Amino acid sequence: MSGISDVRPASGKAGLTQWTRTAFRTFSSGCVAIGTLGLAGWLLGFWSLVVRARIATGEWPQPRSGTPLDYDYRPTTIDPSAFGVHATLVWSGLGILLTAVPFVVIFLLASVPIRSMRADARLVRAFIVLGVLAGVTVFLNPGSFFRWFLD
Repeated sequence: MSGISDVRPASGKAGLTQWTRTAFRTFSSGCVAIGTLGLAGWLLGFWSLVVRARIATGEWPQPRSGTPLDYDYRPTTIDPSAFGVHATLVWSGLGILLTAVPFVVIFLLASVPIRSMRADARLVRAFIVLGVLAGVTVFLNPGSFFRWFLD
């Protein structure tokens, strides 16, 4: 088979170390890419669900507030589960991200000391930006949309 490079390490400890670093970098970059695409997909799915609820109700979705027996009780504008598969995919994506993102962070931290094992810088920056956007969406909760989603 001509034209296909040999992926076996060169002889000796140095060859094995170089092969290990290359394999780790490839695997690490793949994990960062999957994490980045996952974050982007979840953000797109979540915010499109919010916009879909806005279009369906004519107002931005609001979570339930107060207790049902109080005079100031306000029910939720629309239940996210009314959108069926869309809401289910957002829930599933959230569950997957809660397990995948920590692994990506571990890979990124493990590659910090050794320059040759680091993932592509553009990919890491994209992951960080999308991670910050997801963090703002979940923890700062602009418009109480995430609370509406959990409600």
